Amino acid sequence: MSPENRREYLRTDVLISARIRVLNQEELSLLEQGDTTILEGNVFSSPIDEIIDQVPTGSKEETLYRCLKMMDKKLNFVIEQMTTPPDQPGRALNEIVELSGSGLRFLSETSYPENTPLKIDLIMPGTFEFKVTLIAKVIRIDKRETTGRAGTESYSIAVHFTEIDEKARDAIIETIFRKQRKLIRLEKERKGE
Repeated sequence: MSPENRREYLRTDVLISARIRVLNQEELSLLEQGDTTILEGNVFSSPIDEIIDQVPTGSKEETLYRCLKMMDKKLNFVIEQMTTPPDQPGRALNEIVELSGSGLRFLSETSYPENTPLKIDLIMPGTFEFKVTLIAKVIRIDKRETTGRAGTESYSIAVHFTEIDEKARDAIIETIFRKQRKLIRLEKERKGE
């Protein structure tokens, strides 16, 4: 990698939602022992996943089951949002403003100290994963000059992913490439090519 760009993954500006909360001590202990069951999908495979594994790759059936899987994830998210008490930590949605395969930057009215471990549920519309769960640690906090919704202080917080499964990373990279293709297409249209 050249000294100018030492990033592991391409990054892009995005506007997607995420639920973010600080990991508790029990969860940290489990992670230190190598237990990643905190990541969604690591405990049990979905019956839909088992069916997808049995149908021919590229078939209409596979496409149908992948669509059902995406709808299932969306419904689970809606039910979770509706049944979680409003004052419970992690219920509020934060805006992700920059995304890469190895980290992200989000806006928050809460300041998190450096190295704080966070559980992040990214809402990835347009991908089969829809919601991906990952673990990250805070690497940078910048106080913003503008204030939050209620006139409170606002922060730009950069995090690095420490635990992420490959399906989640693939969904993130797919989102980034889709955004890049759209920007290139818009630029070509603007230039009249």
